[in-house]
Amino acid sequence: MDIEIHVLNINTNDILVEKYQIDSEENAQKWAENLVDNFNRTLRPYESPRKLIKVEIVDDSAMLSSHKWEKQNLVAIIKGNTNYDEYKCKICGVTGKRKGLSSYIRHDSKYQAKCYDHCETALKQMAKNKERGR
Repeated sequence: MDIEIHVLNINTNDILVEKYQIDSEENAQKWAENLVDNFNRTLRPYESPRKLIKVEIVDDSAMLSSHKWEKQNLVAIIKGNTNYDEYKCKICGVTGKRKGLSSYIRHDSKYQAKCYDHCETALKQMAKNKERGR
């Protein structure tokens, strides 16, 4: 099940909108509360506490051609002052990274071309690349 959570940054009053995929058996509200609680418990000196505003269940049918991202690491990867999570699409295999609590997953450099924006076109391009021996 795809959910969208709205989170308030307490220090800046910015509202962050994040999308996640969770097991459909899970209670979305409870899952989001645990996520925010865990974030607040493990704050780094430069991070601000967050407050959960709302949780919405996203209609899967509206996202048929979008990537179905699956987080690849258990704990955020920290390099210098940057922390990020690595993701891989369950359908086509495109990889990317999500920095901080942002909802945006940036494709890895190998998948920057526009054809990798959706699974359908990404799979076609990967088939072409395989034919060409890339």
